[in-house]
Amino acid sequence: MSKNKRNTRRKIRSLKSKYLFFKSSLDEIQSLLLEYESEWDSDRSFILKYFSNYGHSESGKTGENSSICHSSVDFNSEKYFESSADNHPKLKNNDILPKDEAPPWAKKLYKQIALRTHPDTLGESSDKEHLSSIFQKAASIMKDGDYSALVDICMDLNISIESSDNYFIKILTDRIKNLRHKILKIEESPSWLWGESFGITDIRIEMIKSLLKNYKLELPDDDIIKEIVDKIEN
Repeated sequence: MSKNKRNTRRKIRSLKSKYLFFKSSLDEIQSLLLEYESEWDSDRSFILKYFSNYGHSESGKTGENSSICHSSVDFNSEKYFESSADNHPKLKNNDILPKDEAPPWAKKLYKQIALRTHPDTLGESSDKEHLSSIFQKAASIMKDGDYSALVDICMDLNISIESSDNYFIKILTDRIKNLRHKILKIEESPSWLWGESFGITDIRIEMIKSLLKNYKLELPDDDIIKEIVDKIEN
């Protein structure tokens, strides 16, 4: 094996590890986010109700989905092949063949996914519903043109991705960037910031002040807001 080939394979292994790390992190964060969203919705309603007596301009109230903050610092800123699928007796080609516009590597990945997940190949499998949903997701990816997202499915199904090494590096790099972007968006959301700031009074005070400003409510002293934070957390 040449030196360049060895270095390229080493880079692919490193990228796979990074991909799996960020994919696992995103899955965990998304699960936790559901709890944080419920907590934020409940606490926000309590805060708005509690401070409504301090003055409220109905005409200036913004919608429930208004952005409360955009970063953890400034809470008020405006801010991826031929396969035997062609000859598979149970597969209907009009169900699995993607559009002609799709690149060859995407078509091959899609066919490999179809072999594992197409309803016609599953029989009475206990995972039929789950695998069928994966097939529908792959079909949607092909329709939308976000072809590199097929890599996510292939990695989950342990499907080998037979592409040129350099192209695989590009695909993995793009997916890692996409995963990091999704994680960042979650970590900048009010629900996440509120959940992660439990016990960090200064941050929660600033978030409440931003919330009250957003709803055109009169701002009380920080000491009063701190009392509400303590009440919520205890």
